[in-house]
Amino acid sequence: MNIQKTEAKGLKIAVIILLFMGTLGIIVSQISNSAAILIDGVFSIISAISTLIAIKVSSLLTKENEKYPFGYAGYEPLYVALRSFLLTITVLMALLDCVSKIITYISTGSVPQVDAKIFMIYVIFIALMYVVLNIHYSKYCKITEGKSELLSAEKFNAKANSLLMLGVGGSFIFIGLLKFTPLKFLVPISDSIIVFFIALMVAIDSIKLFSKTIAILGGKGISEEEKNELLESLKKIYLYELNINKLRVHKAGKTAYVVVDVCINDENISKTIIKDINKTIKNSVNEKYSVNHTFVNFI
Repeated sequence: MNIQKTEAKGLKIAVIILLFMGTLGIIVSQISNSAAILIDGVFSIISAISTLIAIKVSSLLTKENEKYPFGYAGYEPLYVALRSFLLTITVLMALLDCVSKIITYISTGSVPQVDAKIFMIYVIFIALMYVVLNIHYSKYCKITEGKSELLSAEKFNAKANSLLMLGVGGSFIFIGLLKFTPLKFLVPISDSIIVFFIALMVAIDSIKLFSKTIAILGGKGISEEEKNELLESLKKIYLYELNINKLRVHKAGKTAYVVVDVCINDENISKTIIKDINKTIKNSVNEKYSVNHTFVNFI
């Protein structure tokens, strides 16, 4: 099974769905005067464009040439950094727009009203579309046996977005009910209030993801937990009197760079056995990381 080809097929179908959702969101936002719908539409468009880039990056991971002797793995975290950066800029613009509307309302006492009926119909429809996306990603995750981190991430995002949209709808209804309370003055800016908090949460997560990705591009290794898990699995495969002197792992997206320093106690060990150990270690690493560059040093 070629994970990259299966991944690309699943993502291409998702792009069509995301472009439809994004276009619909932008059109409906103009009809309903809703900033929340506009930001959702922009998110979908960014996701579609980012997914197209991801498909291209995924196809390059295992390709090597003289200029890129270890393939194009570095482009995967670079893509993630670009996507998180674009999302951060978008939500910050949304935050500024919300603050501007709230200030306008405080100073003038009026802002364009959101069409509640259109808003709720859109929210329910898009939530269902995210459910469809989640089912779609689940299907391809099953085909790849869960080995595609990109599909798994998009599946999680689709599920989270469906719950988020339902939460937005619930919040809109809740704020709408404030018109029967002393807080009824908040109703005209309910859309801006909802977008403000959603944009704030997304901005925080996007900045965290961007910082994490920059650290990976800077050469940060995997977590101690993941490293120890790999170390233990490698120790179990040895049939000879060996020990691992040092294990270094750097992971850029799906691609892992693994360096294993093996200490040989037997000076008379044959070349055949060394070759067998080298092959066995690499096979073990392949089971954990489908795309990897593994180097075994015997000391």
